[in-house]
Amino acid sequence: MEPERPPAYAVRCHRCGVGALQPTWFRRRWGLRGRHPLCPTCDAARTRRNGLALAGAVVAGLVVGSAAEVLIGPSWAARLAIAVSTFYLVLVVQTVVHEAGHALTGRLLGFWVHRVVIGEGRPLLERRWGDTVVEVREIPLGGATWALPRSARRYRLRQWVVVAAGLGATAAVGLTALRWQAHAQPGTRTVAGLLSAELVLTSFVLVVINLVPRRTRSVDGEVVSDGWQLVTLPFLGRDQVAEAVADHDRLAVLAHAGRGDVDEALQGVAALAAVGDEAAEPLRLAVLETAQRWDEVVALVERRLADGPWHPQEEAWLCNDLAWALLMVGDADRLGDADRCSARAMALRGWSPGVLGTRGAVLVARGRPEEGLALLEASQAGGPAPAGRALNGCWMAMAEVGRGEIDAGRRHLAEARRTDPDCPLLARAAAAVEDAALDQARVRALGEAPSG
Repeated sequence: MEPERPPAYAVRCHRCGVGALQPTWFRRRWGLRGRHPLCPTCDAARTRRNGLALAGAVVAGLVVGSAAEVLIGPSWAARLAIAVSTFYLVLVVQTVVHEAGHALTGRLLGFWVHRVVIGEGRPLLERRWGDTVVEVREIPLGGATWALPRSARRYRLRQWVVVAAGLGATAAVGLTALRWQAHAQPGTRTVAGLLSAELVLTSFVLVVINLVPRRTRSVDGEVVSDGWQLVTLPFLGRDQVAEAVADHDRLAVLAHAGRGDVDEALQGVAALAAVGDEAAEPLRLAVLETAQRWDEVVALVERRLADGPWHPQEEAWLCNDLAWALLMVGDADRLGDADRCSARAMALRGWSPGVLGTRGAVLVARGRPEEGLALLEASQAGGPAPAGRALNGCWMAMAEVGRGEIDAGRRHLAEARRTDPDCPLLARAAAAVEDAALDQARVRALGEAPSG
């Protein structure tokens, strides 16, 4: 496949300069000089910086305010700093309660609660409880719950109750705190009174914010508010209800693949294909990638590309998948094809962390470690999932080895191993680092050997 000339972009990222074919792919953010378009990677990095700065300010306010109260005595400034800081912390607790209300009600009503996310930014912790994945991210503000119906029976009503349950849990905490305040003896509490007042305030704020009907884009795709769902759910058509049930079946396929039940996952794909589901082929590709059956991935993607033309976004992912699969196959004769595919994906969707990581890995494999390392670092800045960070880390280790920086390679390898101990590239990266270390030791030994 010959690389095509880069297309004419409709918009470019204000920060990194990468282009997009459609303006709606980028978000416009306010800055000191007005609103500017930002690609998803730069937008995620901006959100991360702002969130970490806010968290740091909260901790600093709590520490400084508490120290001032102890060392100097009560003052309005110290109490204001403590109040603002504890408000943020109480808001985090309220977010957990809110998402727990969605998740527990969903399970009680027979939904598959696929994922619960607390916070924004890079994932820090991921645990599976039963068939639910709970993910905690580095900026503990905001959250989302994905509950999927196992059947279409009374879906609109059940989903409406699940959505309302999160708001109900938040309101219940606020009303409990308000009732406690009404019955508590005045003047007998300071910290407890402050916390109860902030529970009431955060409950009001969260309920109002969530009741506003809105749709937003995030790294997880389109996210709709509780208010939007409460308004639109009663008017869903039969096709939309059927699509919600189909989403359950699709994610069930990926869940089977993630647990290693590849045969069962492929049977699910076959069942979806039998009813004409257009997602069957992309799901087959995802299952084969999860199972690391790279030769089959290459054959499937090449066949799909030949069936084009594709929408630019779909073509970008197909080219990216093919480049990665060719890289994993390890056939040196096909590295040129991987290079061309990853370059095409970069031209179409060069802001995506996945595309950046694949392109960087290809460049490292092609003997261009400096260029590859820069793209891998950009991919890491986009906040990929732990598995993606570990893969990037392994390629960064190999890039550092290619630059002769063996100690830096060891550091990247250790970080990748901590991030994802099951990363399939760990052995390959470790072998590259150790081989380079042995070569370096041999060179030093020859240099120190006495001349004959």
